[in-house]
Amino acid sequence: MNAQRTLTYDDKSTGRKVIAFPPELLFRPHLDEFKQFSNAATKKDPLKIIGEIEGIYDRQKSLVNYIALSERPSQEILRVAEMALAGDEGGVRLLYTLFLAIPAKERFIEKLIDFRSTVRVMMRIKKKEEAGQELLENEKWFKQKISMLSIAHPLPEVSTASAESPWLSWSEGVRKAISNRDDKWDEAILKRAINELEADDFRIRSMITSIDPEIRKKLYVSIGARIEEIKWKKQMLMETAGQTGSTTLFLQRKLGERWDGVVEELRKSTTGSILYDMFEIQKGKTHTYPQIRNGTAVIKGLLMHPALQRTSKSPDILSCFQVFVSSASNGKLDLMLPPGKKIIGIADFMGFTIDDRILSIDLSRINSSLFTGEDDLPLDIDWADVNRGKELSYKSLVMSYMDNDSFIAQLLNNKKATSKTGVVALIAQRSRSQRILEMIANRRDLYTGYTNKSIPLHLIMNPAKIPLTTLRKFIHIRYVDKMTLVKLSQRGNGRVREEVRREIERYLRSSS
Repeated sequence: MNAQRTLTYDDKSTGRKVIAFPPELLFRPHLDEFKQFSNAATKKDPLKIIGEIEGIYDRQKSLVNYIALSERPSQEILRVAEMALAGDEGGVRLLYTLFLAIPAKERFIEKLIDFRSTVRVMMRIKKKEEAGQELLENEKWFKQKISMLSIAHPLPEVSTASAESPWLSWSEGVRKAISNRDDKWDEAILKRAINELEADDFRIRSMITSIDPEIRKKLYVSIGARIEEIKWKKQMLMETAGQTGSTTLFLQRKLGERWDGVVEELRKSTTGSILYDMFEIQKGKTHTYPQIRNGTAVIKGLLMHPALQRTSKSPDILSCFQVFVSSASNGKLDLMLPPGKKIIGIADFMGFTIDDRILSIDLSRINSSLFTGEDDLPLDIDWADVNRGKELSYKSLVMSYMDNDSFIAQLLNNKKATSKTGVVALIAQRSRSQRILEMIANRRDLYTGYTNKSIPLHLIMNPAKIPLTTLRKFIHIRYVDKMTLVKLSQRGNGRVREEVRREIERYLRSSS
């Protein structure tokens, strides 16, 4: 039997490696070690409940708190790994969440310190004013925020300071504040860094609602990846407020002094040792959640490619995750393909390039919907058919901006977006904004027609406090079939708010 050889080139400046592909799957020979945890999970298992939490940050806090309160944290870590290995949806999300880490605040600031997006947005606003054009509401809000931030949180005086354009001096001021080593400037620096991310977000929102993803696929994919990264970076900056020093795993920070004991327990088994090594690597690289999710899915997809597949067995997700964590950096992967192997067509995929035998992947440019499902799980890819009939949609965009009312409102005013099957339905089902939900409920073009036939039911079942006067018209067999209304009217089903249930009950009585 030929021994597996892994050829590795280390780029010490980035932590990125070129690995021979297919790589060694470290967990595969030791998967039996997880069997002892396979019967521990039940429907009422707290880990299963935590795995169903949709928000990454809420899920992360619940998970680390649960593990920290456990008598044996190491066992809970291994249980998460087993759940993911078994294909449990929540278990996969928990696995990714378990490894989340934040880089030192200084690393974030260094990448934002030029304030390019802030300058571009403000220059555009300034030009509109000079041309006598009226500013949009979001432009007025952004301009006012910049002005108030400059007044309320000043930086050290700099040569380029200007009362009319204070944002032009931010870069110099922040550099001066950082070199000053006085923590009195920390809040001013942090708020400007967050503002720079918001400016980047502002620029994206200004263009993306007018983009047709079917026509501008490459631009749309690139922007979609940026949206996720901006949201992640903003949250992480807020999490690191007031902190300095080295990178920190959320789990390690929560466990504190108990972490050493957890490490000791993990290293008693082969699989636990591999997991610990992954924690150590992630502390240095701090892959973001989107990178972890999409990178793991890409590795799994490639391992199932007919030209690269070595066995009929599907690669386990733990090994795919380990390959990504150890070899990628800054959302990029470099793989050395086997000699003589021709992977026809793979370079046609956005984000994939081949130079001789080196396959390079840039996760910020790939169409992640080809590899990752809406549940965050890796998709089983049919490489022969993967490029056919696979349309980019607005759905991933909606999910990224679900908590941004102004953006969702813009999208609902874009006929190209609302004409796509499932877009409005997704908003009606997932949004908790009363403003957005009432907007859908009060516009016939958003709740009528074959494409939107599920909208009334989604609005009725939405837990947000939509006024009963708004919902009443939908409680009718014209919009929802009688059998469904009967089920919703039953006491104790918990599928609709109580006042909505009573209104359905009243309607059924009056119509009988």
